[in-house]
Amino acid sequence: MNKLLFVFITVFLSVNLSGQDIKDKSISLDLKQIPGILNPLTKENKIKYVVPEKLQYWKSGTMYINNYLGDIPAKQERGDKPVDYTFELVTSGFDFLGDSGPVAFEGGTKVIEITYSYPCQLQVKDASGNIVKTFIVDDGSKEHKTTYHPDFFSTNNFMGVAMENKPTKGFSMANDKLLEKYEKEKEDIFARAEFNKLREYAYACSDFIPLAYGEVKTSKPNVMTIEKKYKEKFPELDSSIEKLTVAIETVYTGKYDDNLKSEFNSLGDYFASQYNESSSKQMRKICSYNAAMAYAMGSSFDKAYQQYGVAEDLFGIFSGSTGAFENIFDKMLSVDFLRNTKDADVVMLGELPTIAYRKNEVRRAENDKINAAIAARLAENIVKKQGYVITKDGERIDGVISVKFVETPKEAKSNIMDMSLGKVVDFENSEAKLYKKYKMGDIRCFVVGDARYDVVKENDGAGAKVLSVVLTGSKGDKQFVKRIGTAGKYVAYYSPMYEYYLIALVDDESQNEYIGYSLSKLRGNGKDAKEFIGDCPALVEKIGKKEISNTQEGAIEVITLLAKCKK
Repeated sequence: MNKLLFVFITVFLSVNLSGQDIKDKSISLDLKQIPGILNPLTKENKIKYVVPEKLQYWKSGTMYINNYLGDIPAKQERGDKPVDYTFELVTSGFDFLGDSGPVAFEGGTKVIEITYSYPCQLQVKDASGNIVKTFIVDDGSKEHKTTYHPDFFSTNNFMGVAMENKPTKGFSMANDKLLEKYEKEKEDIFARAEFNKLREYAYACSDFIPLAYGEVKTSKPNVMTIEKKYKEKFPELDSSIEKLTVAIETVYTGKYDDNLKSEFNSLGDYFASQYNESSSKQMRKICSYNAAMAYAMGSSFDKAYQQYGVAEDLFGIFSGSTGAFENIFDKMLSVDFLRNTKDADVVMLGELPTIAYRKNEVRRAENDKINAAIAARLAENIVKKQGYVITKDGERIDGVISVKFVETPKEAKSNIMDMSLGKVVDFENSEAKLYKKYKMGDIRCFVVGDARYDVVKENDGAGAKVLSVVLTGSKGDKQFVKRIGTAGKYVAYYSPMYEYYLIALVDDESQNEYIGYSLSKLRGNGKDAKEFIGDCPALVEKIGKKEISNTQEGAIEVITLLAKCKK
């Protein structure tokens, strides 16, 4: 077989180091080809791409899947004609895991959500039917979801829209009627979902098979050059840019070997060493972009991606240069991985570390962090916990307590001024048949486990109080806050609603409410803070040196120092 031909076009862009706009003075070379790493299929070969016509639920075999493979010069056969290689999609199909619903939309319409797995492989077989390579498209561990909705069986809608995309409207019927309809049509629903996933995987494989066995085309690689009048000022950089240009041109001669890759990586190291945060924007652009290109051509993809991150920030997301680089990076990485992997089985679909995959990983990590923070905040809510309340007359009443301090993100969007947050205690005692909502004026405090929540009114200044009540409905006003520490007559509190700390002087534990001073304002050492702290040199000194942190530890330190000063 002949060597794989990998197609590139090189473009040279001039960059003005003085800070002027980058101007495209590109010179397009004739279209040439780069020899590949693994022997590709040629026009002398015959191949066939086989996709199942019927599966576990999909029995009709009437809906069409295009199983044509582009960018492969081999002749593609159909039917039972003998071929040199067969690419066969092998799957047991839809494996039902569960369902949920009816799930209602805001308008009241409903859908059923279905969860399933779908193991799938692409087997490459030789003329004798022996498996020479297996690509694992889906190992069966992934959970997929589909939604049963009114347009589920519409062919146009079905063929044009992925089933994972939740529709904007659902069924308008009672839950029992929808469930009855769902049960009657369940196998047909599973069949549609099964075919949809088969179609998705079949098209995905038709995209990556040419990367492993065909002629692969990319967009134009760019080399960032120095404008002519600056060449004498940066001779070494200019010389290295010329070397990178020559190295790329050398690839066209058929010498794309390990030595050339080593040269690309050395050039990448040089460009990466020629700039830092204090360098000019244009210098960072030239060096980071050329470093990224050199590393990508040298198959050092992690380094290339790191340098590309710097370049992308400088060029902007709408730059043609960054778009061209992403195309080259993804194709080079995919080809390198698919043709050089030593594993017999390759976990493939959606898991190659392309630029899109890497960016999605960052987004997923950010979303996981956000979701973890939301979960931690929602954990501040008290939901049916055993405890007791102390009424304003000092009577203790045991029961089950629920208090909402934090809204879900959806609730917060629809109701940004919930005046009841942190101010109402839902209380029940089934034995006494007592079900009541206690407001702050009804009780002195409530206790759940080891945590005590008192009524505290923040001394936030009249103007700040009015503004905060208008914006949030609570901060600056009375609220239930959690005791986190005591020292002498001083108590440190934490507000679950607003995530800040308060310090209060508690002369009498039988009081129905206390005045709290914001820890952040005490740390600011303003007029109110000085009046509250009074004569306590140790605390004043620490505040002056900014040694009191705005944390639980900082709040405990404040009350400890106050208690020592005012025994």
